[in-house]
Amino acid sequence: LATFPVLAAEPVATPQLPYTLPATMEHHRFFVEAQAPGGEVLRLFTDSGGGMNLTTRGADKLGLSYDKDQNLGSEHEPIHGMASWPVYAGPWIPPPKSADTRLAIMPGPGWMHDGMLGTAWFGDRTWEWDYRAGTLRLLRKEGGRSGAWKREEDPS
Repeated sequence: LATFPVLAAEPVATPQLPYTLPATMEHHRFFVEAQAPGGEVLRLFTDSGGGMNLTTRGADKLGLSYDKDQNLGSEHEPIHGMASWPVYAGPWIPPPKSADTRLAIMPGPGWMHDGMLGTAWFGDRTWEWDYRAGTLRLLRKEGGRSGAWKREEDPS
């Protein structure tokens, strides 16, 4: 596999929960907006039942190297490399809680998002999708039980 550069940005401190992620809702779909160390913004599609990947455009924005001529996947789902979870600049984007935090680097059409956050990213956390407000929030778990959560209103 190709090697990947370590991104120079310092990790952003973990905020207090509940936390509203930098996200937008478009046509009833949520996109997390992650800032690359160079200042470019990545649009990461959220799919709680999907996989995790970066498109080649997303990898380019992060300055990650990959080999377009190498295919680690299949003919129908080519993978041009693997990347560790990137360090994003700007607002905090939580890393997955799973042990495997690698992202496949895959081609994507120009109009498409820059990557996808899926099952491994959403797993073992409590989330709130507010379709009316168009917000995505990470909530705090109460009592250490998987399904228990407490909604706290924003003080504003």
